[in-house]
Amino acid sequence: MHKRKELNDYLLPVGKDTIMLTALDEDPDEFIPNMSYKVGSARRRQLYDKRMAKALHNAIPHAGEECYIYVMEMDLIKAVSGAANPKNRRIINPLDTEFCFGFLSNKKIPKVRPNLGYPKRQKVPSFPLFLRQGRMQANIFLVKSRLLVDTQMLELLKAFHHYLFDNVLRLVKGGLVFVPDKAPVNVLIVPLRRERNSETGEVDFKLDYAYVRNVVSSIDELPRIPTEAERLAFKFDAAKFQDAIVMPWYRDRDHPSFYYVAE
Repeated sequence: MHKRKELNDYLLPVGKDTIMLTALDEDPDEFIPNMSYKVGSARRRQLYDKRMAKALHNAIPHAGEECYIYVMEMDLIKAVSGAANPKNRRIINPLDTEFCFGFLSNKKIPKVRPNLGYPKRQKVPSFPLFLRQGRMQANIFLVKSRLLVDTQMLELLKAFHHYLFDNVLRLVKGGLVFVPDKAPVNVLIVPLRRERNSETGEVDFKLDYAYVRNVVSSIDELPRIPTEAERLAFKFDAAKFQDAIVMPWYRDRDHPSFYYVAE
């Protein structure tokens, strides 16, 4: 095999699985002295140093002080079609909806360039997102008005943020404790509502505090098991389920599922 050049001088196979050291991370269990390459699959997990943006460090709002509101807006550039949308569902552009998400910070993100779409607002560069709905363009920009938070509001916003990432998105792994004041990145994700000025046509964004209170107050109550009388008297009302999130009560109550009613 060595004469046929199927093995190299170190009697290791030669082929597409021979990868240069510069293309792989330094892994001690595959290191062989005086060799300029490694043998192994090209499908390897690459490890990178975790870096945090300094502008988002120690940025959690303080009670009794004003904070900055940043909008996280997504614009549908190209909707999925064909095989990617077998049920031919209607794809809604998030830009056309009344609500969106944002985050609160006690300091500004450094200005990069002027926002052409929203004059007189600071904005970080937009970036693409490829979601199941299609290609989106994400924009993050500063709202010109500030928000004054008190102690009660701050606690509710923290509870909403925790519920979103733990119960809904389920991104919290075991052994982690929610201590936002000590987190390396501690901005608070909040729901925002678009408000258009009828006279000037300008769009402004306000914290949907009523929605925050409603969600936090329902954390320990949903999903609720209906009584037998309620089930017998139930009448389906399509208007109540339009553009809504449903939580089936007959499934795992400790880890409930969330379903969006698209149509």
